[in-house]
Amino acid sequence: MDELSNSTGPRIEILNNHCREFMQSIKVCIFLVIYVQIRIFVDLFVMISFLLIKGI
Repeated sequence: MDELSNSTGPRIEILNNHCREFMQSIKVCIFLVIYVQIRIFVDLFVMISFLLIKGI
């Protein structure tokens, strides 16, 4: 944060690093959301399949 408040302005590589880290965290969050949605879908499919096989 000291770099961002520098009187000459932040260095471009510092800004690039912050942006890269931010975008990486967004990618991880999106991956986790998609993973959880797929996992829920698979679990529901397995439960429904089990119930259909059991004849309930």
